[in-house]
Amino acid sequence: MQTLLYDALKTPPPLYPSTVYSALSFCDKLPAAQCCEALRLQHAELQREYEAVERGLRAKDEAMQHNIPPMVRLIMEHMFAVIRQQQQFVEDALHLLENEG
Repeated sequence: MQTLLYDALKTPPPLYPSTVYSALSFCDKLPAAQCCEALRLQHAELQREYEAVERGLRAKDEAMQHNIPPMVRLIMEHMFAVIRQQQQFVEDALHLLENEG
């Protein structure tokens, strides 16, 4: 178990949503409206994920009698930041697509 934990901590996670990047780099092959629709669906899914993480944090906070360990709080805040960053990227891509015409 210690080896698994050590390996998990030393290995960086994937940093980039490469499939989204690939799709966006070829988005001129789809009608702009279709690209925008897909991005809006992704944004909605990210919002649902954000809300699920919020619910999980509230439940954990209650279960732990408002005494969440600092490391767990750091993890949760990082999850929120990653989701917010992806939401912002999608919003920026939508803005570009909507204003290209």
